[in-house]
Formats: sequence, structure tokens, C-alpha cells
Amino acid sequence: MRWFVMIFLIAALTACDQNADDDNRSGCDGNVSGCDGNASGCDGDGCSGGGCAGGGCSGGSGDGKDTGGGGSGATTPTKRKYAPPPGDPMANMKMLQYLRSHVQKLVDTMLGGGDDKARGMALMSLPIHVNHFVKDPGQLPELVIPALRKVLAGDVFPKGRGSAALKLASIARVVPEAVDALLAGLDHPDARDITAGMVGQTKPAPDRIVPKLAELLSNESQGTRVAAAMGLAGYGPAAEAAVPALTKLTENDKTQARWRAVLALGRIGPAARSALPSLKKQLATATRGNMKHALQKAITSISK
Repeated sequence: MRWFVMIFLIAALTACDQNADDDNRSGCDGNVSGCDGNASGCDGDGCSGGGCAGGGCSGGSGDGKDTGGGGSGATTPTKRKYAPPPGDPMANMKMLQYLRSHVQKLVDTMLGGGDDKARGMALMSLPIHVNHFVKDPGQLPELVIPALRKVLAGDVFPKGRGSAALKLASIARVVPEAVDALLAGLDHPDARDITAGMVGQTKPAPDRIVPKLAELLSNESQGTRVAAAMGLAGYGPAAEAAVPALTKLTENDKTQARWRAVLALGRIGPAARSALPSLKKQLATATRGNMKHALQKAITSISK
């Protein structure tokens, strides 16, 4: 009888400890550190990792902040959950929303006085896709774009100009403020070449960017003329407004910029039909193999 009573007491104490542990872990009932968002720790919308990690949300302490510290191996949360509408083709991307505090830390690192490696890593990590900011879209025009504009202008971290230009060119497809930053880059003597080359990769706002690139075709710098022609080639048919300037460049320039202009006219295609007489005349007198090939290819593309 005595052994039976002891076994019963041990079993009861074990069950009690288990219940207490279940009630007090940071687990997911939202009463302690918040995997359902009731006690924050993950900016009010869920754990950054979606579950509990050794006594706490992977980055939350239940104090309403997103500075982490709740469980073993806790890390600062960078993203929060978001439930996109059913059938949304971008649902997977929208599931993770960047916190403003995290983006601000990246911007501060990028613009701060740290070493170039840390700045470069912050620049690479800086999110730019609008679907990551569905819940706080103001982060792009208020934090991301101004910071990238400073890098592009060389105010800070001039080594990051290329990445800054490409990120701005990507954002500019949907955010007008980024177009303004790109136009400023095309006006900057130290940033115009890299900016001209990058905009051709994403082709943002052709109605605003193409006229500026066409203007740069007459710049005294060969590098700038080459970069502008490359950018216009990237726009393809959308660069039709630059056909007169490109044609003039093929007639008067004797540098690599002429070859680039011919390639750009070929990429524009039938929309560059007004350049055909000039290109055919140049082909008749061309002596260099690469130029003859470029002219033949451009004429064929435009004549389709």
C-alpha cells in the first residue's frame, strides 16, 4: 500500500510540473512572449521564425519591442508575418514584412562611419521590393530611397554607387521618388555613367529617363556617351524618342560610342526605321569588321 501511494504521488507531481511548464513557456498561446502577437516581441504580428525557441519567441521578450532576448539563442527579429489575400500570386514574398527598426539599422550602418565591409553588407541586405513593405510602404520613400541617393551621389560610401544605382533602378519601376533619385544621378558628374548603365537593366520610367539618356549622347566624355547608348539599348523599343540622337552619334562619332549607338538602334528595332538611310550609307563605306557586322545586324533588325 505504501509503495502504491508513493508511485501515485510521483506521477501527480510529474503531471503538475508538466502543466506548469506548458503554461509558462513562451509557446504559442500569446500570453507570455507572443507568438500570436498579443504580447509583441515580434512587432505585434507574429514570431519572426513562426514558433517558440527555448522559452521565448525567437526574437521577442514580451515587452512590446523588437529588440529580442526572449529565449535561448534569441536573435533580433527582422521580419514579421503577414497574411496575403487568398490567390495572391506574390503571397510567398508578402508573408515576410521587414520591420522599420531593422531597415533603419541597415541604413545607419550603410551611412555611418564604419568600415567598408560592414557598409557593403548593409547595402546588399537593404530590402527594396515593394511586396516586403505592404504593411509599412512608407519605408521605401522615407528610409531606403534617401539613403541610396546619398550613396549614389558619393556623399557617403562612394564604392557602393553601382549597387545603389541598380537598387534605385529596380525601385523606380513602381516608386516615383526613385525616378527623381536616378535623374539626379544622371546629372551628377561622378555618378552619371554608372547610373546610365544600370537603368537599362530595369528600364524604369522611359518617358522621363530616355530623354535624359538621349541628352547625354552629346556629352564630351566618351565614357558617358557609351554608358548612355548602353542604357538606351536596354530600353529597346521604349527608347524610340532617342533615335534621332543615336543616329547623329553614329554619323559623327569615331569612338566606341558609335558602335554602341548602332547596337542600340538595332535593339530599338522597327521603331528606329528613320535611321535606316543613314545606317545603309555607313555600311557602304564601313571597313572595320566589327562595325560592318553591327551595321548589318541593326539594319536587319530595323527592317523586320
